[in-house]
Amino acid sequence: MKCVACEEFFFFLAAAFVLAATCAIAKEDYVKRSGNRWTLGTAGVERTVALEDGKLILKGLKNKFSGQELAAGGGSPEFFLYVGEGTQLVTSADGPWKLVRADQSEQGQGEIQLDLTVRRGPLEVTKSYVIYPGSSVIRQWLAIRNAGDKPLAIAEPGFLDETVQVGQLAATDLHWMTGADNYPGSWLLQTEKLTGGRRRTFDSYQIFPGKESAGFGANVMVRHNDRQVWPAKGWQFLPHEKVTVPMDLTLDLKAGDVLTFAQQWHWSAGSPANRVAFAPVIRYEDGETHSAEKEFGGVQGQNGWHYRYAYLMEKPYRDLAYDAKRKEWCLEGSVPLVNATGSHPGGRLAPLRVWTSPKAGRVRVTAQLCNTGNTFLGEGAIIGRRATSQSYAPWYALLASDTRDGIVIGWDYFGHWASSFEPNNTGFVTATLKVAGYRRAIAPGESVTTPKAFTALFHGDLDDAGNEVLNWQYRYLWDYTREPWFPAIRMLGYWMKGTGWGHPGVGWLGGNPDTDSTFRKVFRVADLMRACGADVYHRDHGWWDRAGDWNGLDFRMTGDYLRKSGMG
Repeated sequence: MKCVACEEFFFFLAAAFVLAATCAIAKEDYVKRSGNRWTLGTAGVERTVALEDGKLILKGLKNKFSGQELAAGGGSPEFFLYVGEGTQLVTSADGPWKLVRADQSEQGQGEIQLDLTVRRGPLEVTKSYVIYPGSSVIRQWLAIRNAGDKPLAIAEPGFLDETVQVGQLAATDLHWMTGADNYPGSWLLQTEKLTGGRRRTFDSYQIFPGKESAGFGANVMVRHNDRQVWPAKGWQFLPHEKVTVPMDLTLDLKAGDVLTFAQQWHWSAGSPANRVAFAPVIRYEDGETHSAEKEFGGVQGQNGWHYRYAYLMEKPYRDLAYDAKRKEWCLEGSVPLVNATGSHPGGRLAPLRVWTSPKAGRVRVTAQLCNTGNTFLGEGAIIGRRATSQSYAPWYALLASDTRDGIVIGWDYFGHWASSFEPNNTGFVTATLKVAGYRRAIAPGESVTTPKAFTALFHGDLDDAGNEVLNWQYRYLWDYTREPWFPAIRMLGYWMKGTGWGHPGVGWLGGNPDTDSTFRKVFRVADLMRACGADVYHRDHGWWDRAGDWNGLDFRMTGDYLRKSGMG
């Protein structure tokens, strides 16, 4: 029998628990004012800002996970920008600033926002902070207003200025991530030490870190019959036009032995950055010489030279066709190609210059190799307009191995930004973010607002840092309208295996797949994902026989199997 009174009692009890929990959370989150001193606190962080002697400064930043105070005792600036035609650097620690107002408000999900507005002459700046219940994240930004009666020039406003010490400088690591450029090595964690007195800078318009040029580089190797003889292992990487790599090796050959001079893409097969100068010279001890450049011609086998290609260096090798007009051996009028002085790959098709020894003897093989197609831009070069996360991900972390305390820094801005990390001799590190290259004359009464940045504190390791940020994003920024796979952990497999990709007669649309192998792979990949905790496997090619025909696998059976593991 249904008991209405019982239902009402348990409903009341549940509501009481929810109310008690809400109140418990609310007590941990606060903005307190004492004179011209404001303290913002949550369960994970306590930040204290003060207006002292006309200076708006950071007075405290406590990591509540460890109880450690991270801020410099004497205080540090809360913002900076350049003002006037001469672009004079102005910080919040350069007085005298006068308090205009301090406003506090509560947002829709319990967030608390504090807006501190200060003025110095015609320059009025509002520094905004948002704290989030249950999180150590503090979001911050500036609104800059011309309170005078004449235009006011500003430049490169900073939207983050933090001076902290998470531990001894010798024990502190700076972590950052490569960006989303189309390079191998994208989205990889990088770690480096900071040195006192040395300023580490980043700029979103820099080329992809570790790449000195706009292109991608090329790979080369030499085989004697089926044995690799140069380099000792792997491929020799040729980065760009400013690097020449000499090749000089001695071999004992028998009549009929084959030397294969191969090139393969390092990345981006269609890029000119894979065009390589690679014209070996083979000289017997008796003086007989065979030069790839001088003996180049339009007949296969002439002077022992053949011009071929291979898929991922797998046999059988296939002949290229000669284009008399271009004086190149190529495939269907395009890459891969071999000419008198070099070669260029096509996709995973490696161009091969193959020479057959006419007699036995010892030979010396020499060449000067250079990636002539890749323009050198200079180390750390600024190459102009780029996507904000193309070179660097919008994320940093400072983590000390002695205290295990850390701070995460992130920002939301799709424009040109620059950042710096400058440690001093006392172990404190000043981290800044600014709108790089920005200049504007603000009319009287007009204001501009900077991008938003955030900091988060953690204790432990980078997993704790990631969890702190992700929990904040999912709880406060998630709009619940995205597909479930959007935040999932993704896996990328070797999708080319089982397809006809790169094989003769198979174009971009596919064709001639090994569907049985691909079908089996679905189950193996599902098992692998379940074992390592992945959620999504991306496959953008080859799940059908040929684009346009779309004859795919038995997706009902694969779907049933995936759903057994909570996947789709």
